[in-house]
Amino acid sequence: MEEPITSSQLEGANTTTLVARDMLESGRAPRTEDEHMIAGNARLMAEIPELIQEPLTPDLIRRFHAVGMGGINDEKYRPGEFRDTNDVVIADYDGNIVHQPPLAANLPERLQMVCDFVNNTEHYVHPLVKACILHFMIAHEHPFRDGNGRTSRGLFYWYMLKSGYDVFKYVSISQLLHAAPAKYAHSYQYTETDGMDLTYYLEYQTSIIHRAMTRLLQHVDELVARAARIDHFLYQSGSLSRLSGRQVTLLNIILAEPDKKYSAAGVSDALGVSDNTARNDLRTLARENLLTEISENDQKTVYKISRDLS
Repeated sequence: MEEPITSSQLEGANTTTLVARDMLESGRAPRTEDEHMIAGNARLMAEIPELIQEPLTPDLIRRFHAVGMGGINDEKYRPGEFRDTNDVVIADYDGNIVHQPPLAANLPERLQMVCDFVNNTEHYVHPLVKACILHFMIAHEHPFRDGNGRTSRGLFYWYMLKSGYDVFKYVSISQLLHAAPAKYAHSYQYTETDGMDLTYYLEYQTSIIHRAMTRLLQHVDELVARAARIDHFLYQSGSLSRLSGRQVTLLNIILAEPDKKYSAAGVSDALGVSDNTARNDLRTLARENLLTEISENDQKTVYKISRDLS
């Protein structure tokens, strides 16, 4: 969930992460153009796993853009349409032009060359390097009027998943890129001003990926340690023998965000079970004094972690 949010924030979406997460988790409709940017990016990230059997083609690149940018501001983005003018530039916060994309003439042919490179299996290039080059080239070519950064990062994830690196479903590179946008921009500028030497970009991008992977592994270690502590607590209290494996999993999920309130509908979506099953699981955890039941607006019943566990 972090990737579509921070990827959009990197492109200027002025929405807090908390509000964006609430929108995506609750399924409410976006209200502003910034929220539409995040919702569109979430649509794109959700569709990527369905497209990993496809070869890279200009049509697939257009599809990525259409899915991710559709419904935001169609006049501004022109979803799925390659630019046919040369008035698209990238400027810094002071309005200085930092990148002038190649001319629109022969753009489809140049993109086909990128596709041929990505699809080529005769000459081995490590998938991570190839994915980074794909990311760079789409952003460099800027084939669309807007939304090129989100499209290029989406294609990076597509190629990593296509190459069997399923762990990238859980890795957010944009979170780190967003923390230092100037360094991200410089990695492009150094490459483009030194004869397209990709060393600058590859070195920076792989350092970002290494940091993102390290964060993920640390998070996994924390989850494993917390699960062990919960199992020990449940065993000591006698609750473990009365709970199903799914209910213990649910408790772990709730403990990951102890300040959040959980409804039967939300748990149903998270665990892929019926509303009744979700409701029964929440009630069971409440009977064990692991959750506290709260009534909201005299209608909806939600649950929070008990104080003894928070």
